[in-house]
Amino acid sequence: MDLTSSVTQSVGALYKIRQYLSKNLLKILCNALIKSKLSYAITLWASAYKSDLHKLNVLNNRAVCCITFANRHTNLNTLYKKYKLLKLNELQHYELGKHMFKFHNNETPLLLIGNYKVVRDRHNYNTRHSAKDNYLLPLRHRKQDQNSFMYST
Repeated sequence: MDLTSSVTQSVGALYKIRQYLSKNLLKILCNALIKSKLSYAITLWASAYKSDLHKLNVLNNRAVCCITFANRHTNLNTLYKKYKLLKLNELQHYELGKHMFKFHNNETPLLLIGNYKVVRDRHNYNTRHSAKDNYLLPLRHRKQDQNSFMYST
């Protein structure tokens, strides 16, 4: 089963039971049923083209409308802020930040360690970029390579 059909089923289940539960319980269920699926390996699949992610964005928005009992014409930005929920792109940035934090503190798997280079290891010059422990982006010539996981980190 692919991700979109799995999330669609979970959103449908939320709509069926939402009249029996409080908003707080619905938020917990939404995190368990939907956010867990979306956040799993999001740093890998969320670098796809925006057109491919559109359906997941729509499903995420429907889940927010479901747990807040809002209609489809409500401003979603206020709902995300009010209920402290993350949009899909914000969830990707959050998970990516966690990943880079683990790398910076030497907590990543050994397989990924050789993929990152610190600017100060590239040359001995004291520059603003090298003084901040910034990382180098891998050199990618094709546009589709720039959407890869390693380029987004």
